[in-house]
Amino acid sequence: MKYRTYPKTAVRVSEVGFGLWTTATGWWGEMTDEEAVALLHEAHDLGITLYDAADTYGNGRSEEQLASAFEARRDAVVYSTKFGYDFYTFAGERKGQNEIPQDFSPAFVRYALEQSLRRLKTDYIDISPRSKTTSSSRSWSRSATRARSAVSASRLGLRSAGSSKAAKQRAGATFRTCR
Repeated sequence: MKYRTYPKTAVRVSEVGFGLWTTATGWWGEMTDEEAVALLHEAHDLGITLYDAADTYGNGRSEEQLASAFEARRDAVVYSTKFGYDFYTFAGERKGQNEIPQDFSPAFVRYALEQSLRRLKTDYIDISPRSKTTSSSRSWSRSATRARSAVSASRLGLRSAGSSKAAKQRAGATFRTCR
């Protein structure tokens, strides 16, 4: 496997990433969480360190799968997750790729980030790109930065996964990569 450093950060990732859309949504066939975790472990054994999820993939299921697979070895993997689709308010079964409303307000970004951190069982997200850019998301990076600094692992009842120097460097770069 070849690796690269994510631009303008100290985050090192495999050139091949693993997207969890297919494991969490069921749109390409059903997969149990146990099967997904086994597949994630196999990918990691093959050298993949970059895992891309979103809170909207299976309404949080992709992030829960990541936590199940890598909670014990969080420092060995790079999480990329995103948020913005408001499935919290507009819940229910989705049919294919029909979009639900987005919300990039500071309050929603903070809430969605806190929920992602809780599901991922971590206190940092390595990379958090925008799902889409809209006129309402211009201040998304600033909102996300404020949200990240306001979230503490103890307040969310999470174990501290970011105590190492490398984890702190990654966490510091998390939202700067979104600009």
